[in-house]
Amino acid sequence: MKILLVGGSSRALGGVERYCERFAEAFRPVPGVVVESASADTAVAGAPLPAYARGLAGSFAAVGRAAARLDTRTDAVWLQYGNAPDLALLAWLRARFRGRLLVTAHAGEQWRHLRSPGPRRAAAWALRRADRVCALSEAQRTMWAGMGIAAEVVPTLLPAWINEPVDTAAERSGILFVGRLSPEKGIPDLLEAFSALPGDELLHVAGAAEPAYLQFLRDQAAGLGVRDRVRWYGPLGERQVLVLMRACRVLAYPSYADAYPLSLLEGVAAGMRVVAYGIPGTLEILRESGGAAVPLGDRAALAAVLAREAAAPPADPSHALRLRERLGWDAVVRTYLAIARA
Repeated sequence: MKILLVGGSSRALGGVERYCERFAEAFRPVPGVVVESASADTAVAGAPLPAYARGLAGSFAAVGRAAARLDTRTDAVWLQYGNAPDLALLAWLRARFRGRLLVTAHAGEQWRHLRSPGPRRAAAWALRRADRVCALSEAQRTMWAGMGIAAEVVPTLLPAWINEPVDTAAERSGILFVGRLSPEKGIPDLLEAFSALPGDELLHVAGAAEPAYLQFLRDQAAGLGVRDRVRWYGPLGERQVLVLMRACRVLAYPSYADAYPLSLLEGVAAGMRVVAYGIPGTLEILRESGGAAVPLGDRAALAAVLAREAAAPPADPSHALRLRERLGWDAVVRTYLAIARA
């Protein structure tokens, strides 16, 4: 069986890109299944309008890459839909591919292109062309159902280290953010909230950023008087992220837009205490893990919760164990294979 995985960008490493990498890796040892990948190179969600427009050109280039990989051996195409240009790619694929066309919808109701009636209707029109639509959270499934799309919730993919024992012995301290450093991720909120914490706390920030926006964040940290207490790491590999997650006590993820953030799930799986804004999808993770939800945009509440969680005992390891059992690669691969073959 051959599955063509289409999605993500070769220019950025965010949740969709990490998902695609893990998808291919998880299926590599499965006998009789070949997964080939084609980057969609669409725009990054939350990017400035010129960058978002450039993503359209990337989508047209992705059409060529996908077409080169579509052949008589292709049994299923699995598109990862995150941004509006992916919808055009979905419609194109449906017109040219007669096999099973599957979609994992990473988008959520907070995403820019789904906030208006017109784009929502366009998204529903495109998704109806798929043989099956998968959501990663119950909140996403409910949103699509309200638009007339029958989606099913499927498990997401965490790093390969999910199959290793939970590290419960390490001494943990500090607050960590992992993710793309873009405006919708709430880093300015986190910096302001962190500045209210005691002077012995450290904030670790890992993720890629546009140079101008990274400088904006650094200047904010300096203006808040916490420049010497913030560590900037840039983009890290999964093993490097795991080292930080095993060293830090709290994962803070004050995103305004994520539908089902992988970084938050990884923090739970690594045995961290987790804090995030209480938006749909994210709330499901917090409820499952005993994490702390903060009202959206309330920086004072965020500061209070971070102070409390930083001083709290280590996270209950049962949360990490249950998540690892539910999202272990063997279980996820079985679910995905059943969908691809149905």
